[in-house]
Amino acid sequence: MERREDIRRSAEEILQEFLRVTKDLPQLEESYYITAPRGSRLREDAEPSPKSELEDFRKRFLSLASCDELGNIRVEVAKWKEL
Repeated sequence: MERREDIRRSAEEILQEFLRVTKDLPQLEESYYITAPRGSRLREDAEPSPKSELEDFRKRFLSLASCDELGNIRVEVAKWKEL
């Protein structure tokens, strides 16, 4: 138990030092950029896809996706890249 208490105390010291060092850093505001061309999101023929086609796509998409225990779809946003 003594080792566990030492680890807890050490972790608390590290956390407190981290908070002390980072307290004066400026707040970061995230920016989102739209990279797709602006304008209509419809197909070139300007006709929306048939409902049956959309339902089929949704069914196939969800069959490929992994879900968590609450039913939320897990997706990969980005991959790490070596520089």
